[in-house]
Amino acid sequence: LCLVFIPGISVEAYGARRWINLGFFTIQPSEIAKFALVVFSAVYFEKNYRKTKGIIGSLSFFLMGGLFCVLIILQPNLSVCVDIALSVF
Repeated sequence: LCLVFIPGISVEAYGARRWINLGFFTIQPSEIAKFALVVFSAVYFEKNYRKTKGIIGSLSFFLMGGLFCVLIILQPNLSVCVDIALSVF
């Protein structure tokens, strides 16, 4: 998600930097982040199921989702940010 802010690596279209140029194709890292968050949440809650019964135990998961949302909204990509926020909650 951070690579889209580096000029030369990212591609700008219509004032937004959402894609990474790999030479032979471009990729949107926010789509990978959606999948990664689902996998991260499954692993996190499976390993920490006793600690995550309350809000305090789940705080690190909410912070990770918040970090993803902040990086995606800076691109700007509101639709994916809303998808991730809804997935977290």
